[in-house]
Amino acid sequence: MVAAGAGAATGGTAVARGEWPSDPIVQIGLFLGVATPAGLGGWLKLRDEMRTTEATQDSTFRERIAISDEIGGLRDKGVDEDDARLLTRLDFRKRLDERLAQFELLDRAPTGEVSPDPEVTTTATKLEVDELRRLLDESRLTTDILDARGWYLRGNALLAADRNEDALTAFDRAIASEPDVHQVHNNRGTVLGMLGRFEEGDVAYRRAIELSPESSSTHFNRGVSLGRMGRWKDALQSYDRAIELQPSDSPAHNNRGAALSALERHDEALAEYDRTIELKPDQAGPHLNRGMALSQLGRHDESLAAFDEAITIDPTNGPAFNGRGDELAELDRAEEALAALDHATELDRDDPRLGRNRAIVLAALGRYRDALAEIEQRLELSPDDEVHLYNRGVALALLKRYAEALASVERAYEIGFDDFELAETHPYLEALRSDPEYGPKLRELIARYRPADEDETAGH
Repeated sequence: MVAAGAGAATGGTAVARGEWPSDPIVQIGLFLGVATPAGLGGWLKLRDEMRTTEATQDSTFRERIAISDEIGGLRDKGVDEDDARLLTRLDFRKRLDERLAQFELLDRAPTGEVSPDPEVTTTATKLEVDELRRLLDESRLTTDILDARGWYLRGNALLAADRNEDALTAFDRAIASEPDVHQVHNNRGTVLGMLGRFEEGDVAYRRAIELSPESSSTHFNRGVSLGRMGRWKDALQSYDRAIELQPSDSPAHNNRGAALSALERHDEALAEYDRTIELKPDQAGPHLNRGMALSQLGRHDESLAAFDEAITIDPTNGPAFNGRGDELAELDRAEEALAALDHATELDRDDPRLGRNRAIVLAALGRYRDALAEIEQRLELSPDDEVHLYNRGVALALLKRYAEALASVERAYEIGFDDFELAETHPYLEALRSDPEYGPKLRELIARYRPADEDETAGH
């Protein structure tokens, strides 16, 4: 049977790091000029104070109070002060007046219940949150007064709300108004990637880099996009540049390791994961990736220890339990391996690697019918998975159902399974290869699907 290669994990950012929070409610609040949903009450209070004092007539005073309050609120939410000031560069008077008019309707609405969401402070009401959502969904915001930065913020809010097509339109409007802002091109690249338009996204990232070559975030994000296109050498160069600009960037080191793993440069990948752990020792992902690299290097005891460390940090990490099961199987500890894989299945039943690996362990325990049942269950979800089809053939061969085994292996070859040497050498198929009737049929099947150049080098 064939174990699934676990592949190093890669991660990306939804927007350029250091830009805006990912919570869609916070994003909508930013666009409306409210630091948080809870902050709406404060803004209504500020409006009332401005209406009842002579300071209302002093626009400079009003602007100074409101901008200071806004920047302070954003900083409390962890937004960088420079980014907070970017928001305030809108025409503040028009923006505030428009928001105040829109908030009028809340004065007449009944008070809602306190939101149970721990991310929303107790002063926020469900009514306020719903109203912020509705203002965006119904496009009640006046967009004709927005400049490029306003469209940029609107695009971020839509991106955070998973309205990617609308976010792309907003970023396009921002670029039409002000074409040389690198953050807009960066986030446009991100949303194009979410839409599966990676080539266009790469063009956007390259434009962002032209405008701001020293932006480590953009180099990082481009590396993620290039990896998703399978352009690992190019992705590696992007991560190299991101690290050159920001040497202590742990996600860049982690993803550089992922690119090296994809290029089968496992020793170098291991060094990157070690560096990532040095920078951020309490994150499960780098330990998981380290375990994968060690496994590829045949260092199974160390790999098992790395997966165990990932599990200690995050006991709900299904891939770490899957990796633990793999390594225990390699160390001939099949019963423990099965327990680890069963736990991984409880955490993430849909991971296709689990069915493959669990079937392998069941076969190692001599439980051939259980192995076949596991594979059949997976094939119901993915009927054209060539690895599952090949493994089904192996399980059938172990049960001496040779005709069915050959049919399943042939189907795997038709779809694209190309490890012909495995069928010629693996001990599980020894009985089939030795059978006087079906052994020649297996060899004929391999010869039919093996490419001519590989056939010459294989000498079969």
